[in-house]
Amino acid sequence: MANTDRLKGIRCPECLNEQGFAVQMTMNVVMVDDGIDWGTHEPDLDTFPGRVIDPDDGFLDEDPIQCWPRRGGCGHLGTIGEFRVPELVSA
Repeated sequence: MANTDRLKGIRCPECLNEQGFAVQMTMNVVMVDDGIDWGTHEPDLDTFPGRVIDPDDGFLDEDPIQCWPRRGGCGHLGTIGEFRVPELVSA
């Protein structure tokens, strides 16, 4: 069954798994001396105008991804762009 939310259009190109992935994403957080201030919201867009997280799905094509073995995957490593299902072009 194809994903319909955050993982919509994401599938392992090796084993076709769609169940779960380890993804390395970049995000802005508020750091304090003893760690991350989880009670604070992410900084406003005008703080970091070159926003690194796509508001639609959170993934950038160059983000590293692994087909997660703990979710039935094969362990294949690649990029989000390589894991995106190409749109079918009707003839």
